[in-house]
Amino acid sequence: RLCRAICLVIQRITHTAQVHPQETVDEALQWMTTMRPIVSGPNVEQRWVLNMDQTPLWLSMHPQHAPSLQGSTTVNGRRTCDSGTRHTCTITVASNGDKLKPFCIFEGRPNGRIAQREFPNNPHRDQVELVCQEAAWQDGANMLLWIDRVMVPHLQEKAQGAPALLLLLDQFSGHWTEEVATKLE
Repeated sequence: RLCRAICLVIQRITHTAQVHPQETVDEALQWMTTMRPIVSGPNVEQRWVLNMDQTPLWLSMHPQHAPSLQGSTTVNGRRTCDSGTRHTCTITVASNGDKLKPFCIFEGRPNGRIAQREFPNNPHRDQVELVCQEAAWQDGANMLLWIDRVMVPHLQEKAQGAPALLLLLDQFSGHWTEEVATKLE
């Protein structure tokens, strides 16, 4: 009642005003209109339609909501530090619901101490692919590793014959290097 009396509400921390959802509806509908016939075509097997993307996973969880005045479009927050608190996880799912092995990228040198000493001893190393990159980001080199260590083994395990594969990727520059295009071909 106190919050209501002084016009405070609990909102997600945004730091900047978010785009109104209506502004992106036309763009999303156009993309769906283009993709739906391709993905659900008569000769397309849903198990070979793969969607891959990355997401950050935070090792240090900070609150995402804070009190603010009703109608506020910006809610500021503070955190203790940014260094080493995040890693990137690449997730891939097929249209039929099959999930490929997660590909987790931690901060460190690709052949450094973490990769050489910690990863081989990880009890989950068979269920998750673990790699290092200086900033814990997906990049062209890690994209090539993802193809070799996640996508190709999945196709070899599941494929009978040569599947017609449709791989959906976003506009991230690491997905579209010349080396990645060549490897995918």
